[in-house]
Amino acid sequence: MAYRVPGFRAAGISCGIKKRGELDLALIVSDRPTTAAGVFTRNRFPGAPVIVSRERMRRGRARAIVVNSGISNVANGARGLRDAQRMTDIVAQQLGVPVSEVQVSSTGVIGRPLPMARISAGIPKAVRTLSATGWMSAARAILTTDTRPKLAQIKTRRSTLLGIAKGAGMIMPDLATLLVYIVTDLAVIEVQSDGLLLTEVAPGVEPDAVASRTEPTLRHSPDLREMEL
Repeated sequence: MAYRVPGFRAAGISCGIKKRGELDLALIVSDRPTTAAGVFTRNRFPGAPVIVSRERMRRGRARAIVVNSGISNVANGARGLRDAQRMTDIVAQQLGVPVSEVQVSSTGVIGRPLPMARISAGIPKAVRTLSATGWMSAARAILTTDTRPKLAQIKTRRSTLLGIAKGAGMIMPDLATLLVYIVTDLAVIEVQSDGLLLTEVAPGVEPDAVASRTEPTLRHSPDLREMEL
């Protein structure tokens, strides 16, 4: 199956976080402004990427998601926050988009600092590798203990919905340490996007209330205001 959604590109590369040269840096980009929604951990000690992304997601706007695997950037204090913000800074500079519209995730070993020199060099490479068909590579780049990549796609006559996920035996409680990213070219206004995501992920919970210490669930769709109706 050819995985693709009009208006979105993805990439997955190796930047040297994992020792055996496995893919470990993913990038998902919308080619135009999008509405966005996300649910995050209820943990009182979230990782730095959750802190950064959760605050930005309150605006309901996003253009890109950068994800590294191998190290989770949890329990790294002020350095962890600086590193998470630095990842989004580089993505924003490379793509020419507002840094406030860049989301960040990290998954892997807890308590180790990110190798920022490698990640900083890897992000421009990921940008150059972005492709409308780059979803399999992106799905592989977010894996940790998984045995295979996880992708799903639904097409209708007028729209496409595509999701990638990471997680092996990590579905409880509340998605546990799953990473899930969903994109669609169906125009969805912000209020609808929030409601749909919460209905599908966890009925009855509040926004920012699901997942784990490090893992968000995000949905992106084209901005209704950017489309001709």
